[in-house]
Amino acid sequence: MSSSSVFHFSRFIPRTLAIVATFVGTPAAQAAQAGLNPCQLRDLLVSHPSMAEVQSEDSVSGADGAEELADAAQRLLGDVHETHYQHKTHIDRAAGAYDLDCSGFVDYLLKQVAPERFSQIPVEPGHVRPRAAVYFRFLNRLREQPVPGWQAVHQLGDARRGDIIAWALQASTRESGDTGHVVIVAATPVLKSGDSYGVEVYDSSGIRHDDDSRTGRTGGVGSGVITFRINRSGEPIAFQFNSRADIHSEAIAIGRLVRE
Repeated sequence: MSSSSVFHFSRFIPRTLAIVATFVGTPAAQAAQAGLNPCQLRDLLVSHPSMAEVQSEDSVSGADGAEELADAAQRLLGDVHETHYQHKTHIDRAAGAYDLDCSGFVDYLLKQVAPERFSQIPVEPGHVRPRAAVYFRFLNRLREQPVPGWQAVHQLGDARRGDIIAWALQASTRESGDTGHVVIVAATPVLKSGDSYGVEVYDSSGIRHDDDSRTGRTGGVGSGVITFRINRSGEPIAFQFNSRADIHSEAIAIGRLVRE
């Protein structure tokens, strides 16, 4: 193993040792208590594959929480056999059924990947989880009120895979139960013109996007490209779900999971 590989692998030691601790009484637990160097830890994971599975499934384990969130979204899309867009969340992982709205999608992934970060997002009175407008307000406040583990992203061109984009709709344009929209960035934004970007996203939506992965008419979990317009400072100021949809001007916020 090269020195660079050892350094890369050593970043995972704290998380992996915590996992090893769950195997109390096993040889793996005893080895963890004795202390391991990166090469020994690699050999331990190879000989105990179940530990590696725990490490990789639904938990922030790398140096980049945003990438972990995007990876989790991509895995979920690969597991989907049935999906519907609805405000009441219903998930049956064994059956591959994911029936939820945009905030339910992000809620679910954040709880799996970064539960401590998810707990920092407030919940409105009378609701059991954050909705899209709450995500917008939370991310928008990061500009002036930093929160540990989160980073505000000001310019859309600086957004990257795994960032969260959210906006709140004005009351006059809302449909019942719809407060706005929240998505996870799937790829680096692509400049389409001087004032617009195409952004591939993971989300749950009742409206298809450009290059959309959803095939049914029920909406739900999928990926596609949303067009955003920016101001002279590069900040997003409007969105268009697809090239045939209307352009809506709304305040839009972007945030990123980061390591402290």
